[in-house]
Amino acid sequence: MTFSSRGDRMTVGFIGGSYMFDLGDAASMDRLSVVVKGIAAGNMRGQFLHDQIFRTYVKLDDVEDAVSLMRYVRNELRQRTAGAAGAHAGGAGEKDGFEAYFNAFEECATSCRDFHGNWGILKPVRVARVDMPAYLQDMARSLDLVSSLAAADEPFWKSFSG
Repeated sequence: MTFSSRGDRMTVGFIGGSYMFDLGDAASMDRLSVVVKGIAAGNMRGQFLHDQIFRTYVKLDDVEDAVSLMRYVRNELRQRTAGAAGAHAGGAGEKDGFEAYFNAFEECATSCRDFHGNWGILKPVRVARVDMPAYLQDMARSLDLVSSLAAADEPFWKSFSG
């Protein structure tokens, strides 16, 4: 677990199974969300998975498809020129085309599946605040509440008031 923050900015990352990755500030995660949404545009399944990854949580039955989407986006970013990929860069994790984010997502997806397979407990892949005590607040929030977000609602990881 992490107890650090970057100045007065809350840090966020991917969590899933028994893993938690501190990836940076919410603005960087939001930029990745925009990139994924743009690349998945025009594909209803891709838009649905984007919503699960960045707004609510990835359902167990959708983990494989979500991993496939993130791999597709990673490969698309790799194929773009360094200048075009750099256009999205703003934070340390973005300068390499969000590689740390993609790696963390895959690790969390694997841990989510393994945790469920070994213990029968769902600890889904999702974006969460990773600073204490915000992390504990996010973990205490029921998955039913998280999945009940309306389309106009901000994801909980963006609302730092708790």
